[in-house]
Amino acid sequence: MTDEYEPPPQINITENASTSAIWRRWFFGLWRTVEGNLNHTVSVKDFGAVGDGVTDDTAAIQAAIDYIETLTGGEVYFPQGVYFISSTLEIGVDNVYLKGAGGGGFQAGITPLRNSAASRLRWDGATSATAAMVEFRTPENTNSKSSGGLEGLQLDCQNTCGVGLRLVSWNFGDFNNFVVYGATSKAVQLTTSALTLSANPYDCYKNSFRNVFTTCKNLSANGSSGLHMDRDAASPGSGNCAFNTFINCTFGRGELETGDGVFLGNSDNNTFYAVNAATMVFGIGADLSVSRYNMAYGCEVNVTAKASQVGGSSSYRNTLIGLNKSNAKGVVTIETGAGGSDDATLYVQWVDGTYILPQKTPINGAVITSDIFNDGYQEGTWTPNVEGKTTAGTVSYTNRYGHYTRVGNVVTIEGYTNYNSLTGTGDLLITGLPYEPSNDKIIHLAAQNLVFAGQLFGKVDGGTSEIRVRGFTTGATATNIQVDAAAFIWINASYTIE
Repeated sequence: MTDEYEPPPQINITENASTSAIWRRWFFGLWRTVEGNLNHTVSVKDFGAVGDGVTDDTAAIQAAIDYIETLTGGEVYFPQGVYFISSTLEIGVDNVYLKGAGGGGFQAGITPLRNSAASRLRWDGATSATAAMVEFRTPENTNSKSSGGLEGLQLDCQNTCGVGLRLVSWNFGDFNNFVVYGATSKAVQLTTSALTLSANPYDCYKNSFRNVFTTCKNLSANGSSGLHMDRDAASPGSGNCAFNTFINCTFGRGELETGDGVFLGNSDNNTFYAVNAATMVFGIGADLSVSRYNMAYGCEVNVTAKASQVGGSSSYRNTLIGLNKSNAKGVVTIETGAGGSDDATLYVQWVDGTYILPQKTPINGAVITSDIFNDGYQEGTWTPNVEGKTTAGTVSYTNRYGHYTRVGNVVTIEGYTNYNSLTGTGDLLITGLPYEPSNDKIIHLAAQNLVFAGQLFGKVDGGTSEIRVRGFTTGATATNIQVDAAAFIWINASYTIE
């Protein structure tokens, strides 16, 4: 039998220190061999990749990935060079790491940016808005895949490939120190699968991104995103993109573009630290999914919280702490819903200590007259209306008035309604509250010329905006006051909203 490694040199213990150096070289050489076998590290050049910027290296690189996948995972190494690929590099098992000699980035101008990369993957395939250069995807009929990652590479999409890096129902990956240039759709995309998968595979969660730089500079108005999270509309589960972390990343959309820097379509509990982007949009995906509970700390972005346009929830309870106003950043836009849909809510605190409290837009035609959310304060007007419960009827008002203030989620209302004719029937209602109480609420009322017995009060059911005028006497059950043809009613109350 022959030995699989070179035997140690014969060392005379009486020799000088140079002999010890010979022994150490042998020992650490053996250790490196053992360590390499344990970690399953292979070079793409061992599988035929050239990296000369001319040869199509797709098959060789995929062969290296496939080999690592047959083991228990490991590292696929890209020595310095430019590797042309013409189709997506696919990873579908746990613990596969793609590692280059350096991805470059943070350079002024396109040529220096590209040349700064020691290991560069360059797209040489067909123009496609949906193709990805590198994709980590949980295969069909399997459980969620996890770990693995990418580091030290530049993904040069050449303004023709749609996506640089895509994660599909992937968990616990590490993606660090890499650059995506020239993606026409999404530089980095996290999403869920539309395929039939095994138990609990749908989320794309707890992946970590550090020191990522994306740009589509000089690519005119393609509407791409630096980072895009969504949920496949055809996904059979309810998966989303959750608990992912982004640290010290720049998600550029390009100087001339109309897209988003960061778009969070179906996402919750993702965290951003020191992220720089043109915009951060908390919105809804194509399947009307929800963006919620996301947190950003010390970021430089303009922020938009989008409301649903077709009913249902949209973006809410997202938080930004230490938002930086420098470099024309720090602008916040909160959208109003349509068609009965929910409004967006957002909590923001800027580096100067000013802040925006979670916001909802008043209802029933109430008007904001002072929206000083930097001081946590809002005030406005509302219109007290009267009508009958059974039939609303028509009404003629002598005069009426309504004013409200809001601090955080506490709303205080005051006002009166003076009417001289009402043709409605049934219980007497006062409508037009500027916000709906979060739970049942008693309203203080006083009245003149109104027929009632006992003590007068109003009651609003949580989630509604109409006051039922009621009365009660000691020891008796409260009753609804019926429509009166003419009356003067004063209104005052404080209540909480969601």
